[in-house]
Amino acid sequence: MTKRITWPLLLLLLTACAAPQATMETVSGVPAASAVKEAADEMHNAAAALPGAEVGAGELLSIRYPGQVLFSEGAALPLAGGTGILEPLATFLAGHRASRWQGTVRAATGVSAEYDLQLAEKRAELLGLYFNNRGLGADRLTLRAEAGGGPAFEVVRQD
Repeated sequence: MTKRITWPLLLLLLTACAAPQATMETVSGVPAASAVKEAADEMHNAAAALPGAEVGAGELLSIRYPGQVLFSEGAALPLAGGTGILEPLATFLAGHRASRWQGTVRAATGVSAEYDLQLAEKRAELLGLYFNNRGLGADRLTLRAEAGGGPAFEVVRQD
């Protein structure tokens, strides 16, 4: 006696025995991982071209303005050429609409920790107004003040 195999059962057996198909996500025909790396590299290169900026070498993109690039020691207001530094940064941040940023404003005068924190808070307030006037609200760029050493202003990508 011969047994008959029905078509649905035959298809099920053939499907189970077939080699799995490798799938790869693509973005415009480029593997997704490559597209993400390429976009990150482009963002890093654009940040490195910002005037006065140093770009950190970490997992998250960080843009730092060390020493007296942006502020004179003990001053709350940016240097006279500060807009020449801040405007390209504002344009860069605004151009990356999907990104959120954390900014840290620091002051280290040696007077006292309380004074340094007050100075950093005033700087952060002024920078917040500047960036807000250029369309970067607190939902995209949050600023915090710190007393102590480190870059006078640093922005780190959060996503």
